Amino acid sequence: MRGLEGKVCIIAGGARGIGAATAKRLAEEGVRVVIGDILVDEANSTAEAIRSAGGQAHAVHLDGTKMESQSEIVAKAIEVFGGLDIY
Repeated sequence: MRGLEGKVCIIAGGARGIGAATAKRLAEEGVRVVIGDILVDEANSTAEAIRSAGGQAHAVHLDGTKMESQSEIVAKAIEVFGGLDIY
């Protein structure tokens, strides 16, 4: 993965498993990651692990079945990181 540094990405279902691994890998490439998951405590743990490793990450509660929740994660990405490039 090249050319992603500085991009902002939403990872839905990023609290654990493949989603968390994807968030961590993207952060290693310099992507600023917004982790959304219904398991918000675990999403916060994943975001903290990314920050501890020198990356930039923010976690939010996301219920992908709710339009309002989907809108909120996009708004949070824009608020925290100034935009959204990958979703």
